[in-house]
Amino acid sequence: AGDAITINGTGFDPSPSNNAVMFTGAAAVVTSASATQLTVTVPAGVQYGNVTVINKVTGLSSVSSTPFV
Repeated sequence: AGDAITINGTGFDPSPSNNAVMFTGAAAVVTSASATQLTVTVPAGVQYGNVTVINKVTGLSSVSSTPFV
């Protein structure tokens, strides 16, 4: 918890507040964003599981293919 991690992909919104990232249901803080990369702070209490990313503007979402450990 509290560590910054980078998520690479496509379809992100360049405004950090327009992206939502969830670690097994716990919301992360998106600190920076581009169309291909998000930097987020891992929330407290995160359990083993998938990461969900949502672009709030387009409604596009994706779930990680491998779980966050």
